[in-house]
Formats: sequence, C-alpha cells, structure tokens
Amino acid sequence: MDNIFAYIVLACQKSLQEDKLPAEELAEERSTIARTLIQTNRYGKDRIMSFLVFLKSFLFIRDKEINSKFDQYIYQVTGGTIEMGVIETIKRQEREKGLEKGLEKGKVEGKLEGKIEMLRELGFTITEICQKLGMTKPDVEKYFKGA
Repeated sequence: MDNIFAYIVLACQKSLQEDKLPAEELAEERSTIARTLIQTNRYGKDRIMSFLVFLKSFLFIRDKEINSKFDQYIYQVTGGTIEMGVIETIKRQEREKGLEKGLEKGKVEGKLEGKIEMLRELGFTITEICQKLGMTKPDVEKYFKGA
C-alpha cells in the first residue's frame, strides 16, 4: 500500500469486527497492520508514531497483557527506535483523557451539590429535593454535609 490512508481504512474495517473476533485475533490483525506500515519505509518516524497511536486507540483491546505485547512488538519491529515515543504518547493521551473526564465529572458533581444545597437552604425536605431533581433518596443524602 502506497497511501497511509489505506492503512487507516484497513484499521477501520478491522474495528468493525471488534465484537465478532476474539481479542487475540484482533490483536494479531493490529500487529499485522503495524508491521506492514513500518516495513514500507515510506513514512517518517513522526507519521508512523502518529499512526501507531491511532491504531492502538482505534483498535482498542481491553486486555492489558495483549496491549503490553503490542508495545513490545513495536519495540522489536522498529529496533527500539520509536517504542518509547509511542508508548509515552499513548500514556500521555490516556492521562489527558482521564483528567478531562475527571474535571468534567467534578463540574457536574459540583453543580449538583450546589443545587441540592440551595434547595436544602430554601427549606425543602429530602423527599422534595428528590422529586425536583429526579434523584433517589440515598443519592441526595450523600450530598448533605454531616449526613
């Protein structure tokens, strides 16, 4: 394949099989795509690294051991020339996603806590707060300080 977009299309086709193939087989497909790309020697290190990051996150496999093997495989295939960059880039992206999710969750929780506290200060009972916010009593009670 002369076009990097052909690899992207291939990865997309394989991702459609995520629920139909065992993780090991999907991992082998992912490794085959990576190996073929690397062996073409048509693309620079940065482009290959970007594609490998895309490939690892797009053809996502939940098994940590399989992902670790993929990282080791990339290290072997590239002779160690891009392994740390790929792994570190992926880890950084995953940390950033986790941080963003955490911040968003914190904002939502803070807003909800503020609403509950305001309704409580206005004299509403827990039952009334539950009705107004569509929440269960245990969920509302956990926001009451000292409750």
